[in-house]
Amino acid sequence: MDGSVPDVNRGGSALGVIWTLDAIAILIVGARCYTQKFVTRQFGLSEILVVISVCVITGMASLISVQYHYGWGRHYEDIPTAEATQALKYNAIGQSFGVMGSTFGRLSFIILMLKLFGTTKARRWSLWGLFWAQLISNGVVVVTLYVQCDDIRALWDFTIQTHCWPEDVQTYIGYAHSGWNGATDLFLTFLPATMLWTLKMNVKTKIGLSFLLSLSFLAFVGVIMKIVYLRVLAHRADYTYNTVPLFTWVIVESTLVAIASSVPLLRPLFIKFIPGFASQRSSSYVLNKYDFKNKQPSYGSGRQFSKLGESSKGSRKESDTGSQEIILPIQDTHDAILKEVSYSVKVSDVEKGDAKHGRSASAVGHMGKVSPWEQS
Repeated sequence: MDGSVPDVNRGGSALGVIWTLDAIAILIVGARCYTQKFVTRQFGLSEILVVISVCVITGMASLISVQYHYGWGRHYEDIPTAEATQALKYNAIGQSFGVMGSTFGRLSFIILMLKLFGTTKARRWSLWGLFWAQLISNGVVVVTLYVQCDDIRALWDFTIQTHCWPEDVQTYIGYAHSGWNGATDLFLTFLPATMLWTLKMNVKTKIGLSFLLSLSFLAFVGVIMKIVYLRVLAHRADYTYNTVPLFTWVIVESTLVAIASSVPLLRPLFIKFIPGFASQRSSSYVLNKYDFKNKQPSYGSGRQFSKLGESSKGSRKESDTGSQEIILPIQDTHDAILKEVSYSVKVSDVEKGDAKHGRSASAVGHMGKVSPWEQS
């Protein structure tokens, strides 16, 4: 009986997962961009970065599809040499896309945190420092991918004899790189929670906002799973087979970062297109500044009432940004967290009858009832 390893291909199922996650990320990021451009009209750097992130992720998914055409998912020894070389070539190119896809997503999330919480010099410096540290460190990792061999072609063509770094060096770089990204995800998870919890708002609102702004924890889980499979980088002889779970988790991590940075900004879109999504009545708060030292928020409050029409029944005019809990950067108020609500007022026909009998409109109570002291 032949004791050779059977020719299996696990690339198809992985490719299905990869494109499904990429499609979800494209949908959510597209919704975010539409919201920021046409609903809240605050399309900015954060949106540009997350769009770049999704484009890079889609580019990696496309390169994986090309690899699959040449045998990605099968053992190297089961693939014809010419096809295996092509698969490894696109594998090497795709690794840089995997690094930068999640990087641009994190940069987008950092900019969002700057808009929401960058109200003090210390926090602005810290977040900008994190921004550049992420960009530079991940850029260095991309460079190491292609300088590990004197002749870059040796990464995919094993017939070329040249000097390369020991195989486990790239694995250790991957551990350091992934650990740094995981620490960044944890920081971006706990920053909004700690900031929001000190504000004067009800517990339910705090929990909801903290959850929406802490979805980067899901990306942290993806980083952990990616670390588990980084050891395969030390085994170049079978890259076509053993990089399948690694590349899958790279896509999971990257798409979760893009999704986590976009979901908190979608509420105005739901309010615009889903009737009754926002509550009919609540308070309105704008967070302008936050005193970290004294832990005292500074916010304004107010109520907004819809204008009454000329008819006997007033109509409520929906605002594109009216909601109970909107998480948006307010450009003209030094960027803020806005909680805005519109009230609806209904004037019944009773008011007309009261006016005919000489009663003032101010005497008409809720739902058109006349106060007792106005009765004749």
